[in-house]
Amino acid sequence: MAKVKGYTSYRGRGPLWKLVLTVLLLAVILASLAVVLLQRNIVVESDGTRQVHFPWQEEANAGTEAENPDAQPLDDETTTPDETDAELSGTSDGEAAPDEQDTGESEPEPPVVPDFYHVYPVQATPLSVSTYEEISWLLRRNSTYNAVSVRLKDTEGWVYFDSPNIIYTEVITESKNIAADTTEALRRLTAADTHTIASLACFRDWRASNGNVRARLRNLSGRIFQDGNEDFWIDPAREVTRTYLCNLARDAAELGFDEVLLTDACYPSVGRLDRILYGDLSKEENLATFFSEVRKTLEPYHVVFSVEVPKEILLNRDTPHLSGLSIDVIAPYVDRVYAKVDPSEVQACTDALAGVLMFVPELSTLPDPAPARYVYRQ
Repeated sequence: MAKVKGYTSYRGRGPLWKLVLTVLLLAVILASLAVVLLQRNIVVESDGTRQVHFPWQEEANAGTEAENPDAQPLDDETTTPDETDAELSGTSDGEAAPDEQDTGESEPEPPVVPDFYHVYPVQATPLSVSTYEEISWLLRRNSTYNAVSVRLKDTEGWVYFDSPNIIYTEVITESKNIAADTTEALRRLTAADTHTIASLACFRDWRASNGNVRARLRNLSGRIFQDGNEDFWIDPAREVTRTYLCNLARDAAELGFDEVLLTDACYPSVGRLDRILYGDLSKEENLATFFSEVRKTLEPYHVVFSVEVPKEILLNRDTPHLSGLSIDVIAPYVDRVYAKVDPSEVQACTDALAGVLMFVPELSTLPDPAPARYVYRQ
């Protein structure tokens, strides 16, 4: 019987090479997902070893480890005050800290604050001269804006300017992320007539928490704390943390910015907050100490000192906030308060700060008419 052409090779399945290729492709995809997950959760421990720390491990540790509110510092933290100060200020024996040197220059004049305050925000990115020129062109075309806010440090821990006071991490690379002409771009920006704001993320800092064991926020068992959003924080109670942030604020003021705006200047407000090791003082007292130190650091530069807060602090003033922030904590030290709010909430927040502090709403949509002062969040 004659064979039917093209049929005898059929065996009811595809070629073997297609099956092998499919298996290899799935393996590559799974390996890539594993690398991303592990990289996000790798933590440098106090002895320098790297370990994988997943969010659900905290829940398991809570049932097995004894809670000790009076937990002592780990061995890696037994540094003397002199060593800490020298490390953070970049000085050695016999050298004066930057704020103690007599330069012979006259103190800068207080900044001229505009009567109306419409801010154009620049997102976290290394500022370049070309980006500055685009911003300058936009401001000339749109007379609505009379101020620019530049993100100089984000919650990942990246610092977007050439600062000498960066904590270098041991996890990936150093924290500085700048372009070749960032310094020149910032010089042109701060030299212009526009009111300039340096925005610095504070205690929510993934890189410094994972890379600097002396700065990280810990739980009661001494391990690194991770909040309900899987974010890592550095500890407001530790001098090394406060000094680092104060130095960054000083650097921003020395660049010529008219205003320093701190964001994430608080404790976590989601997750196992009952397991945070706050230290000898309350979280409110630790934050007040930090704001006091920033205020003292910025005084010689006569810049405006501002803080961004959760809107609940203003809308529910009589209810303590889980972050430790309150109007009473910040009022003695700052000049302005920012908050991300809806247009319908602007008046209530303004009233909450009436006679105490200036309020600047951050709006994603603008009401008609627009408020006298606002930041437009694109």
